[in-house]
Amino acid sequence: MTFTPSAPATGAGSAEHPRAAQRRTVTPTGWLDRIEGIKPWRFAVFCVVVYAVLALFAYLPTWPGDPNRIIGGVGGDAVQDTWFLDWVPWAVLHSHNPFLTTRMYYPVGANLAINTEMPLLGLITAPLSFAVSPVASFNLLMWAAFPASAASMFFVVRRLTRSNLVAATGGLLYGFSSYVAGEALGHLNLSFVPFPPLLVLCLFEVFIAQRASPRRWGVALGLVCVAQFFISPEVLFTTGIAALCALVIVGIARWRAIDRQHVLYALTALIPAVAILAVFVGYPVYLMVAGPLRFHGPVQGITNPYRADLLGPVVPTAGERFAPSAATTLGTRFTGGVYAENGSYLGIPLLLLTIWALVRYRANRWILLCGGTALAMFVLSLGPYLTVDTNLTSVPLPFNVIARIPLFYNALPSRLSLFVTLFVTLLLCLALNEAITSRRGRPSSIEASTHSRPQTIGARARVAGGVGAAVLAVASLIALVPRWPIGSVPISNGVPAFFTGNDVKKIPYGVPVLTFPFSVSPANEAMLWQALDRMRFSLIGGYALGPKPDGSVSPWPPQLMPLDVQAFLGYQEMPMGYLSDTPIPVDGRLIRDIQTYLVRHGVKVVLISSVPFDDARVLGALSRALGPPSATEGGVSLWLDADQLAKAHSPGDVAHLPR
Repeated sequence: MTFTPSAPATGAGSAEHPRAAQRRTVTPTGWLDRIEGIKPWRFAVFCVVVYAVLALFAYLPTWPGDPNRIIGGVGGDAVQDTWFLDWVPWAVLHSHNPFLTTRMYYPVGANLAINTEMPLLGLITAPLSFAVSPVASFNLLMWAAFPASAASMFFVVRRLTRSNLVAATGGLLYGFSSYVAGEALGHLNLSFVPFPPLLVLCLFEVFIAQRASPRRWGVALGLVCVAQFFISPEVLFTTGIAALCALVIVGIARWRAIDRQHVLYALTALIPAVAILAVFVGYPVYLMVAGPLRFHGPVQGITNPYRADLLGPVVPTAGERFAPSAATTLGTRFTGGVYAENGSYLGIPLLLLTIWALVRYRANRWILLCGGTALAMFVLSLGPYLTVDTNLTSVPLPFNVIARIPLFYNALPSRLSLFVTLFVTLLLCLALNEAITSRRGRPSSIEASTHSRPQTIGARARVAGGVGAAVLAVASLIALVPRWPIGSVPISNGVPAFFTGNDVKKIPYGVPVLTFPFSVSPANEAMLWQALDRMRFSLIGGYALGPKPDGSVSPWPPQLMPLDVQAFLGYQEMPMGYLSDTPIPVDGRLIRDIQTYLVRHGVKVVLISSVPFDDARVLGALSRALGPPSATEGGVSLWLDADQLAKAHSPGDVAHLPR
């Protein structure tokens, strides 16, 4: 099982350092040798700069750190991510528990450990969030997801192959894959994926290569796991699934080579890794499984629409630039019509190139391992039942088992496409490395470590295969070019001027606020107002996952009584089934219930925005319940001391009015 990189031989008694000898053997004789002769750190810097420049085209005219526009729109997941980026450093600075909050979903609160909180990213960008705005942090991280993910794969491939060209190719294929480009439409926690390649490398070193201190690799494994957990626990869990598949394949293929020494090395490495995990993630995991305000059961349900289609790898979506419209229409219907969640597309050229690499280098067991793991992850990404051309069949698949394991059942199967991409990228990089090293007349590190039997192929066949592979490689890159730029909008589309100036200071610090639009997904603009004003107030409503009264999951706010108040506000902005499918009549009962609602829950400020809604019906109802607004400016109408106004305008003790 041990992986041993090749080293150039030196003569007996020679005092020449092996690395010096290695450098001497790669004297530039052509463009390939010139690339490979560049110092690794210089070439790495060049590639990261190229990755960063390419990523600039993703969100134009929004630029990294732009505080005036927001990727994905003023509402939904983009606003939720922005709120999370602001909440974590604010909570730490104000000695609040970052995993529990009543700053939204007031007064019940929310358990953020079971949400997409991303505390690591929030802490990293805290200076920018405080100095500029959390919108700037969100836009910066959305851009950085591409070069960071690509640079990570570059590092991993460079370590495995010692080839500059191969590493650059690996970074490009992984960091700008259809998975990353799709999730980049608005899911920061899922598109920022530099750690899965590092996790695969750490596990490779711990269980297979075993070349250095096991404790050092164990510490590295633990720290990388912690970092990934605090960006996305889902990605950490699914990385574990992918790693387990790979280790099972290795164990079956090489079980005779596993001896006591290998087992002891792995155990020695796992002890510090597990200890680090227990220290740093023990508490948030406790909140996930046994903490307050948690829900029971899977978030999306076992048969959710977010599963790959059997045709997904070959049918493009609306996310690809160069594809027939008929094909993209079909591909966009996969994963329930949410093509951002369909990261399974590889393209016919890339699939043919992968098959060619598997056949051409079938003697290399590591290439076969990557192919087997990629296939296993694709099967899992299909979900619990096979789907073909959007038709869900009754054919059961292995994900049926995972879908019933607590915590793991929250992983959406389509997102396992990340690991199909990861292992296909590794497979092609190892194959390219084999081709380069054989062309330069020396065995590759992979070949030397596996004692693979070189395949003898005639000169004509070698040339024909090389030309065919080059054509497929170019076609693969063209097929994967994303349809950029991704949409963004000015924050002024959903943020009244009231919240961008000094007027907001009229709201007393820390008081509960009821807003219209009522903050409920996807119309959660008020969370952005709150984030831009440094969590100045507590918000009734919001967007997070929490429990329904029966304990199952809900993406909507807690139901505060009298319930028709939230039903009224929700229907006015989103007449699509939130609490009520029909309009709530503005009659005396609703007016009394509004007064009761405000007093019972201690609401100090009621605020109506005319951006983007201008609803005279809501303004009329609140004016009847509270009297005229205390102020109308900056695109909002607000009532200060709303609970006291409710008491003053009610016919009696509002706390005892019928509900």
